[in-house]
Amino acid sequence: MAADALSRGAPLRAHVPHPNPPDLGRRRMLSGIAALAAAAAPGVAIAAEGDDPCAEIKALVAAYEAADAEDDRLALKLWETEDAYQAHIGKRQHIPTSIGKFFEANLGRDAIKKELAKIYRAHLFHVGRHHMPDDSLVAYAKEAIRLNQDRDFDAIDRAFDKIEADIDAFGLSAVQRAAGEAKDARNAAFDAICSYRCATMEQAAIKMRALLAFHEIDALSEERVDEILRSFLPIEDAA
Repeated sequence: MAADALSRGAPLRAHVPHPNPPDLGRRRMLSGIAALAAAAAPGVAIAAEGDDPCAEIKALVAAYEAADAEDDRLALKLWETEDAYQAHIGKRQHIPTSIGKFFEANLGRDAIKKELAKIYRAHLFHVGRHHMPDDSLVAYAKEAIRLNQDRDFDAIDRAFDKIEADIDAFGLSAVQRAAGEAKDARNAAFDAICSYRCATMEQAAIKMRALLAFHEIDALSEERVDEILRSFLPIEDAA
């Protein structure tokens, strides 16, 4: 949700690079498997006339393509809604504090509190080091600093509650939730193809051709590649 992301300090729009860069050797290996499967597929006998032994894998591929299209549609809608919201607010939002320091709201509620707490800890430290005629004055000064921090934290919460209410009212949160759900559905559909156990070379050919057509294939983790390769093994050998 947009409001939750803002509280955590996540930007409304961010590109997160995949931790695994494209691996051309990996693509060539998977392409080779697909070619072998495709070469063997014509000789596979169909159990009964009218049956399609590849119906399940074909359905998984179709489900992924539909989920991918919906993910793209909602990602574009989210992008447009974020731009519209930024135009709506018209400027960067800042969170004031009693010590005269302003924080940009896009840092997030928690990050701002964390940074402000560091400043207050420094104040407490320096108060303890200053010579005062009475220890009770030191205690009083420290308590005043703590109370001021609490008041600043309350003010930060009120400011973010208002920002988040505005985001919800604008409709951005709903769009972000829908986009997140679409991405989850697309990932689940991709996972289903990766883990599908092929019983025939024809199924293997369809699976590998589909995987090679997906942009994710160049950024798969080693664990996912291992999962794909094991899916071609008999169940008893795949553990």
